[in-house]
Formats: sequence, structure tokens, C-alpha cells
Amino acid sequence: MSKGITLSKKHGVNPSLDICFWCGEPKGLALFGRMKGDAEAPKRMVTSLEPCDKCMEKFMLGVHLIEVTDDGSRFGDNKAFAFTDTEGKPHWPTGRYVVMKPEAMKDGKPGTKALCDKATMDRLLQGRKEKK
Repeated sequence: MSKGITLSKKHGVNPSLDICFWCGEPKGLALFGRMKGDAEAPKRMVTSLEPCDKCMEKFMLGVHLIEVTDDGSRFGDNKAFAFTDTEGKPHWPTGRYVVMKPEAMKDGKPGTKALCDKATMDRLLQGRKEKK
């Protein structure tokens, strides 16, 4: 099997701008080549939950608390876009998150991830609004 890209007859290397899931900014270029039905690649798309360098820098300041849902339909139930808990159950991110000071969480270490539900995130964000 060749490791090269099979070019699209219509679209050549068929590029797409890889977008950071967390901030929506471009983080790279994805080259798709020939796709099923020789379709054109989307102009912009999220290819993974891996953060861009700017978001990673922010996440390393504290504990990255991520709101998740058990409904994976937004991602076509693709588990590549899910976080799994200690029991192996998938949870999909909603896109809402906060970076908390490590001392605000029990056993919090900078750069770690923690998952939470919508109600918890709502309470956290409400507290931020009240302080402003």
C-alpha cells in the first residue's frame, strides 16, 4: 500500500483548514486527496480534540475542566472525539470549559483534565459572572 496521497481528479490534494475545537482558530492544514465520490473536502473542519499551541499553553496553567455529555450524535458517535471515564464509558465535549487554578481542585495538577456535567459548568460560569 502506498503511503502517498491519491490526488483527486477534480480537487488535487483537496485541502481543508484544520480548526482547533477549543478556540475555533486555524491550527494547520489537512490534505485529503481523493475522497469517496471524489467529493471536495470541507473548507474548514475539526479533525481532533488536540488543542492548538495557544490553547495548550492556557490549559497547562491549571486543571482543564471540560463539560461533557453522553450524547455523541453531534460527532456521529465517533469515539475518537470522546473522553472515556475510568469505566471506559465515552463522554463527548460540548465545547464549554474552564481552566481552574490547581489548588481549587482536590489533587489538582497543572495540565490535567477533569470532566463535568452541564449543571456543574453552569454553576461555575454563573459564579464568574457574579464576580465581575
